[in-house]
Amino acid sequence: MKYEIKSFGNVNGQNYDEIYIYHEDIIISFSNLGARINRWQIIQTTGKVEKLIISNQDADQAFENKESFVGASIGRVAGRIGKATFELNDQSYQLKKNENDNHLHGGNHPYDLSLWEYQVIEFKDKISVEFTYTDPDGNNGYPGTIQNKVIHSYDSNHVWTVEYLAETDKDTVFNPTNHVYFNLNGDCQESIANHHIQVSASHYVPVQADGLPVGRIDSVENTPFDLREGVEFGQVLNADHPQVVLKSGFDHPFVFDAKQEERIVVSLVEKQRQLTVKTDCPCVVIYTVNLPDSIIWADGEQVSSHGAFTLETQHLPNAMNEEGFGDVTLKAGQKYYSQTSYHLTY
Repeated sequence: MKYEIKSFGNVNGQNYDEIYIYHEDIIISFSNLGARINRWQIIQTTGKVEKLIISNQDADQAFENKESFVGASIGRVAGRIGKATFELNDQSYQLKKNENDNHLHGGNHPYDLSLWEYQVIEFKDKISVEFTYTDPDGNNGYPGTIQNKVIHSYDSNHVWTVEYLAETDKDTVFNPTNHVYFNLNGDCQESIANHHIQVSASHYVPVQADGLPVGRIDSVENTPFDLREGVEFGQVLNADHPQVVLKSGFDHPFVFDAKQEERIVVSLVEKQRQLTVKTDCPCVVIYTVNLPDSIIWADGEQVSSHGAFTLETQHLPNAMNEEGFGDVTLKAGQKYYSQTSYHLTY
């Protein structure tokens, strides 16, 4: 394994880097713009490049494509917070409203478009890039200064692992994720309908039209959200279930069953590719790029409707405002840690 650092471009006088890791016929890269994953590619013997994830060409495109959060670290809190408010320790906090009446993905881009410090560490069987960022007290309305570390690693077995570590000096809320978009066809112009997906989740969370959870957790039984035995996306993305119709696909949290190590398995039989996801997070948000005319761009091309899917591992969105959604409080001096790994076989 080896790595090199290239320019990711200059925006408003700020230079950004992209760290490329090479192993066999794989290229994977990360950037200090938003501690993001930016490439995961298979280089064929013919020289053809197959892109397993949606990528940005450079920092300029990442900023232009900012509402899609392509590959970026998301924080402090992933997902939507209803009416951009929450209570903590008997005090009410008003956050920035950046999606109609709600607060989305941490507000005005505190993590995904920030410059992160980094160092590259080489091990015997993997290369890690450790990113650090200080999120100041009051940023986007959140209490407490958070010291963040995001570690992206790629190992000799073709496992990409992302780890989140954090500490705060005041009680706050914290629920980070990575907003990676996959398409195992290697082309975001091709539909994900031919992907087989299996998720160890007996429950999911219905949402409103604006994407905010309705406030309850439902069984997947006898619904298109039952992915426990596995199904092709093509069989469920056009189902007549009200929740699928509402979002024109999936844009929903799935709640993992306990004691399942392999949480998600996505397969593309025709290319003999498989992605296996393990995580200590309690849920995953699966989004299937549902807009008829997608606003997402990748390498200068517009991503087609259902041309990719996300696997955003996290705690349940809007948990601080919903009973039974879990606790996303990070207390002063407490150490936060979460880990998700994506194992590619091909």
